[in-house]
Amino acid sequence: MFPEQWLQRFTQIVERPEDEIDIAEAALVIAADEYPDLDVALYLARLDEMAAHARPRFHAALSPRDQIAALNEYLFGQVGLRGNREAYYDPRNSYLNDVLDRRLGIPITLSIVYIEIGRRLGFPLGGVAMPGHFIVRWKTDDRVILIDVFDEGHVIGQFPLPQPADAQARLTWIQPASPRQILGRLLSNLRAIFVQNENFARALRVAEKMVLLQPDAPEVLRDAALLAYRQKSYRRAADFLETYLREFPSARGADQMRTYLNEIESIVLRLN
Repeated sequence: MFPEQWLQRFTQIVERPEDEIDIAEAALVIAADEYPDLDVALYLARLDEMAAHARPRFHAALSPRDQIAALNEYLFGQVGLRGNREAYYDPRNSYLNDVLDRRLGIPITLSIVYIEIGRRLGFPLGGVAMPGHFIVRWKTDDRVILIDVFDEGHVIGQFPLPQPADAQARLTWIQPASPRQILGRLLSNLRAIFVQNENFARALRVAEKMVLLQPDAPEVLRDAALLAYRQKSYRRAADFLETYLREFPSARGADQMRTYLNEIESIVLRLN
């Protein structure tokens, strides 16, 4: 498909209600920036097959810790998934198809695989967007178990759930990340990689998806506008800035963005 078609498909996915967003499908559509002929259905089927192969390892008598151990043995032992410490910032670590093919990833993509396999098996898994490191949580009736998928599923801690009258805020830092938050983390990582490599054209394509995913985030619109400007895509930059100033007229830095918009509109007039 053409980039515009993939962008339309991404739009259709993220416009669904939060609990209907397919994280794996969206992550694969993100990867289509690099692989425009990507067969999304093929990789979704591979996740189904992996879950089917893992299923005989589990039965109702296993404790949560034993189920985690069995899932770890399958994904990191048999399948051979591991964190790519040697080339952490390789963009392929952020493309779900590459992660499944190469068995290498970073915390966010390995967590997506772990959660997606677990979801197919009926496990109570979710992501936790800790600053600087993404982990997975397993929630039981009375506790939360934290799992570092980048470290081959190492259990890094477990915490009893507080009673309703207790300070629920104690657990806010391990609340599950929503599908939009998970995809936002994935896109943010990719954008940072491309900006660092001065590949601004690719960074802009990522930023366009971030705008669709997080339309209420002024910094996302601002960054997309600045990337479009760097690419001399002046009309696109103006569109982003006009939306930014219309939706967030009092945002920090809005005055500077108005100045940029005036400059960009002058450029557009000269080009017409």
